[in-house]
Amino acid sequence: VQEAGVDEGDFVKMSEGYFFLLKNGRVEVLDRRSLNSVGNVGLEKSFDPIEIYVSQAKLLVVGNVSGSNKNKTVVKFFELNEVHVS
Repeated sequence: VQEAGVDEGDFVKMSEGYFFLLKNGRVEVLDRRSLNSVGNVGLEKSFDPIEIYVSQAKLLVVGNVSGSNKNKTVVKFFELNEVHVS
């Protein structure tokens, strides 16, 4: 059940002229018109993304980090203007 006014995490989000697509452990940036890949979000190899959100001028990536016998859930914040677009 979706709550009115509450965004849900997903595999695809849209902002301005771009789609953000969570695929194969990466967040790709696609041009909305051509659907061509124009970049990606820099994530560490130890970070396993689960879902993404776009809120105002930020991209939020929720994922798991495992190491030293611990697994933890982490939220990474990126300013949309910092996302690598080639």
